[in-house]
Amino acid sequence: MPFGWSASDIACAIKTITSLVSSIRDVGGAREQFQELESELCGLEKSLDGIAALTRGSNPLPEIEALKFVAVSCVDTLQRFHKKIMPFEDSLARHSKQSAIKAAPRMVRWELLMRKELPEFRSYLVAHVGYLNLQLSTALMNTTSRTSKLIEAIKTQHETGIALIMQRIEETAVVREIPESYLKRIPLEGTLPTITSVDADDRVW
Repeated sequence: MPFGWSASDIACAIKTITSLVSSIRDVGGAREQFQELESELCGLEKSLDGIAALTRGSNPLPEIEALKFVAVSCVDTLQRFHKKIMPFEDSLARHSKQSAIKAAPRMVRWELLMRKELPEFRSYLVAHVGYLNLQLSTALMNTTSRTSKLIEAIKTQHETGIALIMQRIEETAVVREIPESYLKRIPLEGTLPTITSVDADDRVW
């Protein structure tokens, strides 16, 4: 694989899987071992789709950044296996026009090849898909955890803002009540002069 990574790498891997599955259906037919191989390849495709979805985010997790390189490392192995079975498609495929006699020698070579290559390839797929799914699950849990923490932080910030607003409202209400409270405490009796007679009134004028 070349150094570096791009979203097209996963698309290339999925395209390789699709081509390989098509070849397996033609050459392997309904044999159980090839049906299981097809299922394992579909599992790999599903894992790659999940990783591709997570990498589309604006801030992908470090785990995803590392996982995406591992995810596409399977392309070389897929392509090598595909090249090994491609020569048999013309003679062993269900739509082949070759007679059984002409196809017999190639059938023998096919059986010998699959006896060795198929178990090794399936073992690789099982290990690779298992690792990807484990790392993908870990990344998803981390994403959920970080999202929960972010929501909690936003909630706390919101509650703090509401508390400050309520405090300001209470302080404003207290300030408005001060004049009235102050006036209630001022003694009114004995603070103004009292006119006791008409004579006093003359002195005033």
